[in-house]
Amino acid sequence: PGHALKAPMEGVEGMSWQLRKGTDLVWELHMLPSGKPEQIQPSVGLYFTDDVPTKIPFILGLGSRTLDIPAGEKEYWIEDSYVLPVAVEVLGVYPHAHYLGKQIRAFARLPDGTRRWLIHIKDWDFNWQDQYLYREPISLPRGTRLLIRYSYDNSAENPSNPHHPPRRVVYGPHSSDEMGDLWIQVLTKTKSARQTLQRDYAQKDVSRTIAGYRNTLQKDPDDAQTHDHLGQALQKQGNVDEAVQHYRRALQLRPSYAETHNNLGNALLDQGKPDEAIRQYSLALEIKPNLVESHYNLGGAFLDQGRLEEAVAAFQQALQIEPAYAKAHNNLGIILAQQGKMGRAFYHFKRAITIDPDYASAHNNLGNAFFEMGNLSGAESEYERALDIDPQYPDAQRNLKLVRELLENAVRPPR
Repeated sequence: PGHALKAPMEGVEGMSWQLRKGTDLVWELHMLPSGKPEQIQPSVGLYFTDDVPTKIPFILGLGSRTLDIPAGEKEYWIEDSYVLPVAVEVLGVYPHAHYLGKQIRAFARLPDGTRRWLIHIKDWDFNWQDQYLYREPISLPRGTRLLIRYSYDNSAENPSNPHHPPRRVVYGPHSSDEMGDLWIQVLTKTKSARQTLQRDYAQKDVSRTIAGYRNTLQKDPDDAQTHDHLGQALQKQGNVDEAVQHYRRALQLRPSYAETHNNLGNALLDQGKPDEAIRQYSLALEIKPNLVESHYNLGGAFLDQGRLEEAVAAFQQALQIEPAYAKAHNNLGIILAQQGKMGRAFYHFKRAITIDPDYASAHNNLGNAFFEMGNLSGAESEYERALDIDPQYPDAQRNLKLVRELLENAVRPPR
């Protein structure tokens, strides 16, 4: 009960959010029971601007998902670290723990050994957590190690301890569980540096996620959802064989789990078993006919096998369920282009880009459509846009080189 307020923030110049038409505002509330009816009246305030965003920040997360704090433990510590692969500017931090949290420490260790504090809260209070922005960004060079150390007090002497008497507390999303995270908002100097950071950090993040799910399964080996989630994380890491094992275990525990059939299909496709993958997608759709991801994935499997008409039907079904499915538009356009139906292919590539203007593959494919229709300048523009989004996109690099050579020599491609 009472009022939970977050300090208002106007944001950073050039970093406004771009909300496209059709965007939903989803509100998730984290509440605790008070023992009596309560009136909930959430509100949010938004600042609007006409300025187009010019800076795209990235969020790094440090923390532990394997917390296991014994009852009565007065000083329990967690640590985590990450080495920056590129130089960044740190704009702000958001620390998070629950009722047992006591001390929050986070700092940066520069390559020359210098220590720069990011935040230090000596007496953590769960009810006063917030985001902290720096008056001036903190510049950190490549090779800097970010470190956090959090302490917890699970003793009876901790007045914030929700358990009387104290009991063992593990990682979890409920307030009676415990968490330990620090989200760090950073800016890179270039888009390519941001992509390097994104790729490098993804490996750390998935490793942290896997450790958390493994820890959960040690406590409850028959948790079907956690088996499924661990399978997804392992697949992202490239450990497809073990992912398949966890998907199959999840389905043993819950055979009607449509999403797991879909995920198992994806893993089987990665293993080069398209027929088995198609079977899993079909099972998913028998359980949940409107599972749009399975229609889309089924179309991809048919496309890989050259079964174009079946692929078209699957992508069209996905678009009936979700008309704004950019990837389905893009893949349907690929098939139509292969069939020589360039006008229809052009339409679907354009739809994909309208839905997701930063869809590099759709820009590249639209460039191919322009090329086939003899519009070299249009093709050049789309290839350039694809590379602006993803500078390391090899197909777009080759295509742009070719079309520029043709433009320089005033040679038109065959119609």
